[in-house]
Amino acid sequence: MKCNKCGAEWKVDAGRSASITVCPFCQEKIAADKSGEWKYFDNTKELLEYVAAEYGNDALFGRKYFSDHSAPLMPQGQKNLVKQAFECGAVKAIQDNVNSDQQHKDIAVKQAVGKLIDTYASAKEAAERVVWEFTNAIGWAMQEPTSKPQNRNNQQNVTVTQIKNVNNPPLPPQNSGLDSLMQLASICLLNGDWQEAEDYYKDVLKLSPQYAPAWIGRLCVDLKISKEEKLTTVDNPNTLADHKFFKTALQFADSGVHPLLTRLLVRALLTGINVAAEKKAVVEKAEEKRRIADEAARRKRVQAAFDNACKIMDAAQIPDDYRNAMAAFGSIDSIYQDINTKIMNKVAECKRFGQEMQQRYDVDYEVWREKTQQLKTQYDAQYKQWQIETKEIKEKSKTWKFQGLCIHCGGKIGLFGSCKECKKKENDPLIIKSQPSQPNYPPEPYK
Repeated sequence: MKCNKCGAEWKVDAGRSASITVCPFCQEKIAADKSGEWKYFDNTKELLEYVAAEYGNDALFGRKYFSDHSAPLMPQGQKNLVKQAFECGAVKAIQDNVNSDQQHKDIAVKQAVGKLIDTYASAKEAAERVVWEFTNAIGWAMQEPTSKPQNRNNQQNVTVTQIKNVNNPPLPPQNSGLDSLMQLASICLLNGDWQEAEDYYKDVLKLSPQYAPAWIGRLCVDLKISKEEKLTTVDNPNTLADHKFFKTALQFADSGVHPLLTRLLVRALLTGINVAAEKKAVVEKAEEKRRIADEAARRKRVQAAFDNACKIMDAAQIPDDYRNAMAAFGSIDSIYQDINTKIMNKVAECKRFGQEMQQRYDVDYEVWREKTQQLKTQYDAQYKQWQIETKEIKEKSKTWKFQGLCIHCGGKIGLFGSCKECKKKENDPLIIKSQPSQPNYPPEPYK
């Protein structure tokens, strides 16, 4: 392991790194990020740079995941400035110009500084400093203001003094019995006697309601955690940071307790960003999966329409069938280059095959028409001849009957009413030639 503050390095057994919270060389409080690397933030500038580098601009500019969670980690003066930068729109002005040219970036910086000064009457140097820290975190090449913030240790002392001076009574003296009660509570906590530990911590708070370590103890009791150090290893630090006892302890924290709360809030911030990134990744993965499914379904519909048009083309028997196939291919709404190429080739084939079939059809139709007309002319002549012959036979039969002759052959009628020549009687039907039958016309081509 390596301390980012003093640069010291040391080795630990596997599985014990999570329990180490203090550098053994410089005694500085340290915390691990999601990758296991140990980080120490000396000021707001370092924290902004780290969040931007590890979690991107969305986390840096996200008030929910950055400002609210990381505000307790900042010195009081810088914390207020960062909060004001979010509220007055200074951070938004920078965010809107992340990808702009240098001229617009310069304008955005001036607008951000102006918003802080106009809205909160902030000092120009302080406004320029906090705006520069945001632009520096996202990699803008802006000149750093000449004034620099105090380091974290000095600012923390100022904050502690302010906390103690705002209606906060001094910590009770050592001989008040507070230490004994706290030791008894810690023993009960370690043994898992939650109710007894709770009673001891309540007794401490009766003596000093604003004693932060007692509120930390009540937090451990409520979460059934036997040691305060184990608070930094809870599964969901976001829920821990929202706990009422944690908030109360943070409100009254002194220099001895504040490092523990700081580590908890760092973990809450990092975990919150990780959870948001995981949720975003899940949503993006679901959207990508749905997009792929929609795309596959659309391609399947296009392919089915193409296959149906191919069936129409393959079953074509007459030129109109090829025209119908061309219309089917033309109605396909495709955005796929490979299918569009196939459609163009099929349309060209339909056009060529249709033209060839139309030419054959025209020749065959002309032959069929001539043959059909010839057969019809022959039939008409035969039918007309049959009508003439039939009429002649009927007229002769009528004349012979009037003359008293045989209606069949014109011969003389015998004694018994029979013709002496054809032996037929008058009542026998006339022999008339049968009507010609319709010719067997050839079928029309492609019908």
